[in-house]
Amino acid sequence: MPTTFRIDGSRIHDISSFYEVMNELVMQDEEWDLGPSLDALDDVLYGGIGSLRDLDDVHKADVRLTDAT
Repeated sequence: MPTTFRIDGSRIHDISSFYEVMNELVMQDEEWDLGPSLDALDDVLYGGIGSLRDLDDVHKADVRLTDAT
C-alpha cells in the first residue's frame, strides 16, 4: 500500500507558508529545512531525503483545500 502525505492547503497562503508546511511534513528527521527552492523540493519529492527516504511506494500527495470565506 502506498504511503500518502496529506497537505493542509488551508495553511498555505504564499511560498513561505508552503515551505513551512512541507518542512513540518517531510523534514522532521533532518537537521536542516527546505528553503524556497524548486531544486531542493524536487530532491525531496524524488526521494532520499526526509520522510521520503527509503520509500519506494509514495504515489501521491493528497492536497485538501478549504474555502477561506
